[in-house]
Amino acid sequence: AWVGMAFAHYAAATGDGCYADVARDILFALKLRATCDGKLGGFASRFKPYPHFYRSTEHNIDMYALSTMLGDGDAAKNAHTFVKGMYSAGGVDGSYATGTGDAHHCDDEVPLAPSAVDAQFWNMLAGADMDAARKHESIGSALKTAGDAGSKQATVGLWQEDIDRIGNKDGVGI
Repeated sequence: AWVGMAFAHYAAATGDGCYADVARDILFALKLRATCDGKLGGFASRFKPYPHFYRSTEHNIDMYALSTMLGDGDAAKNAHTFVKGMYSAGGVDGSYATGTGDAHHCDDEVPLAPSAVDAQFWNMLAGADMDAARKHESIGSALKTAGDAGSKQATVGLWQEDIDRIGNKDGVGI
């Protein structure tokens, strides 16, 4: 999707429609190989021979941006449906879940997992889900400090989870 966006930007900057054709070809190929049906819709993040077919909120935001740039309303709606469906999913209230499981093609299961900050900020910038209340809540959750989250270690900036996942003796995790 990023390569398609680069070609679309270059076409706009130069006025050379040939580059827009390349962007449209990239979008067509992505739609052909990665479109997911079902309640969440969206686009898969990987192709065969990769053995897993998860869907990423960030990747669907990218697909929304590319589709919008190229005027493909159907593809934009499909990506929007996925991003909207990730809000407060997978046990992450007030923010957009990172993505789905990968047990099978276009798996709709949203695993319990921390939420990625880039899914919050990229959505705000691209507008894949324009609901103002959800955007406000997701950005607010991304800007909490570790102290706000009840951690013993107060930090300034983005919220973090203070869990020792690798066995450090001092108990500090990122």
